[in-house]
Amino acid sequence: MGGLGIGVMGDHQIEYAIESELLKITPYSEKQLQSASYDLLVGKIVLPSLLTYSEPGQKVQLEPGKTAFVQCAEGFELSPRIAGRVSIPTTLVMEGIFVSTALQLDPGYAGPLIVNVKNEGSESVEFILQETPILSVEFHALSAAPKRLFADIRSSNSRPSLMVKVTENNVGSN
Repeated sequence: MGGLGIGVMGDHQIEYAIESELLKITPYSEKQLQSASYDLLVGKIVLPSLLTYSEPGQKVQLEPGKTAFVQCAEGFELSPRIAGRVSIPTTLVMEGIFVSTALQLDPGYAGPLIVNVKNEGSESVEFILQETPILSVEFHALSAAPKRLFADIRSSNSRPSLMVKVTENNVGSN
């Protein structure tokens, strides 16, 4: 079963898009590919104290009521024919984790995803870098490429994100 098709992409369509270089996920792991989505792992965590955690396998506790910025371990390059929708895994919701993120990945998006995470639960939640799924992306094949790609829209907004400012300053690492 090859080809891109139109609409929500199944696992075989995601694999086809990767093989055809219409979609790049770096690093890519078949283990994270689901039937109609791809799981993204915690890559880096920046706590409000500006401590940065980025070592693979490192365990980070998010205490109740606390927030953190999380950068996913994977980066993307979406072709003009592919868009994405982001959601949070049910397991994290059940633990009281709230993730604030844009839901849409526009065609032409390139880069990692950065989200604000808050523990609304009553117990500490552990994240293991490069192991804990934080988001799931559902990819959509478009019938035609849009006139405006993400890069075109983003270039009109030159304000850098907070995560970029924090990580560029190379604040204290743990």
